[in-house]
Amino acid sequence: MRQCSNCGSQVRQHDNFCGDCGMNLEKQQCSEEILETNNEWNVENKKKTSFLAHKRFVVVSAIALIIVASTIYIFLTHSSTFNKMKGYWYAGGKGAYLQIQEIDDKNIEIVFYEKRGKTERVKGSVVDYNDNQVICNMSYPWNGRVKLELLDDTTLYMSEEGKKSHKLKLTKVSEKEMQEFYGGEKSSR
Repeated sequence: MRQCSNCGSQVRQHDNFCGDCGMNLEKQQCSEEILETNNEWNVENKKKTSFLAHKRFVVVSAIALIIVASTIYIFLTHSSTFNKMKGYWYAGGKGAYLQIQEIDDKNIEIVFYEKRGKTERVKGSVVDYNDNQVICNMSYPWNGRVKLELLDDTTLYMSEEGKKSHKLKLTKVSEKEMQEFYGGEKSSR
């Protein structure tokens, strides 16, 4: 605070005129030094800023975690289902074995083995998949879409998609069992 040179009333440091007498005051240089800070306001402001930054970090982290988790889930469900389907299967009603192989990410091959030593290879492209089934386009012998539906780790159903045809029930077997059936010959790609 300072005093007006005309009337003597007190005025603030940065005022340009006196409110009592209306005279213009001489400008004074303000000191650059901060004599007192309001620590309570600074602390509250820092708390709010810190809270908002923490909240933003939590939200961004949660979104990133959801994206990563869903990507991993999609990858694992596709690959684990197909990995469970790969291998040797026994068609009890037909008395034959078949092998499901992966050619690449979008193509599979089914090799049919019969007791007479005859094999047939059928290649197909993967059209769609979900948690427990893979749908493939196969030109022979179905001339359309084939659905491979995994019931559990040891049971697989094969059928033509969209037709009320018979589902072929397959049971998972080891390579050794298949080799004993087929006469010890190893399948080649």
